[in-house]
Amino acid sequence: MDGFRVLFCLGLASALAGCATTSRTAKSQELSRSVAIDHEGRCAAPGTQRMSVAEFAEAMKWRPVGASSDPAWRPATVQIQEPPDYPRGAMERGMQGAVRVLVLISETGEVTDAKVVCATHDIFVKGAIEQFRGYRYTPATVGGKPTRDVATSDVTYVL
Repeated sequence: MDGFRVLFCLGLASALAGCATTSRTAKSQELSRSVAIDHEGRCAAPGTQRMSVAEFAEAMKWRPVGASSDPAWRPATVQIQEPPDYPRGAMERGMQGAVRVLVLISETGEVTDAKVVCATHDIFVKGAIEQFRGYRYTPATVGGKPTRDVATSDVTYVL
């Protein structure tokens, strides 16, 4: 079982057993904050930007204009997701990190593209992108009709 899955399983087992996971949870939250973005796609932490603000704005156009302000709009939701494998080189070096990924989702719920917005280190990028390309979504809808959508999400790697 890789490091990320160990964290995932430990988190679930700890919640069920009432064990304390404060240090792991705090580290995971700290790493997620390092790849947080503002509404224009700027990364919070210096040196983590992997996508320009212009590229982010262009990608956000994937969602139909006005869709998210329509009261009949429902965003895409994840159906199938698997935790990524922890990059071997990062694990061997004891590295931890996070990646913020922007995902383009088709009208059928397939991921048509996944792009990195922010990453604490390049070693985590490939695994994060591969993870999201394998996801399956329930498509977004406007008035009950499927439509494409765009979403951002974090992948946090904690040993």
